[in-house]
Amino acid sequence: MIKEERHVLVIFPHPDDEAFGVSGTISTYIEMGVPVTYACLTLGEMGRNLGNPPIANRETLPQIRKKNCKMLRLRWG
Repeated sequence: MIKEERHVLVIFPHPDDEAFGVSGTISTYIEMGVPVTYACLTLGEMGRNLGNPPIANRETLPQIRKKNCKMLRLRWG
């Protein structure tokens, strides 16, 4: 954790990748008032049927991911 960071850029190839290791760090920077830009490079278009019974597939998953990203933006600012 760099205490005097001016801006943080977070780049991940897939949705939800930030949840597996750096979400706490991202939240800490936001709490410190450091601007954070989050870039997700795909919407998970290659994902398979998810859930049992399936709640999403390759056609519907991108819309779900877009909604998730918008919710994340509202939550993190």
